[in-house]
Amino acid sequence: MANWKAAFDKGDAKTLAGYYTENAIRASREGGTVIGRAAIEKEFTANFAGAWKGAKIAITVGKAYPAGTGVAVSEGTWEVTATGPDGKPMPLKGTYINTLVKKSGAWVIASNAAVPSAAAPAK
Repeated sequence: MANWKAAFDKGDAKTLAGYYTENAIRASREGGTVIGRAAIEKEFTANFAGAWKGAKIAITVGKAYPAGTGVAVSEGTWEVTATGPDGKPMPLKGTYINTLVKKSGAWVIASNAAVPSAAAPAK
């Protein structure tokens, strides 16, 4: 996870996409459902050129659950801090669920869902 975070903090879409399987599925608020490593790289590239330019991410790894031989599901929380249009910090946080598979001795992401936290109810 540390290498994924480092690539995100550098805005390195190509390296980030390399942590996904060739036919991975990624679901996020920004990109909807994106299928395939190339499409995931394209989504990250667009995000880093736009709203996530210069953004940093904090990740709190939760639990991992074995789901079979060479398959696991992991969960945790994330917080992206970017700069809003007004120049002030604009944090976005939520939870993630990853399906991981072991390929050539390394764990890679087969599916990822990044779900933003719900907005606080209006008072």
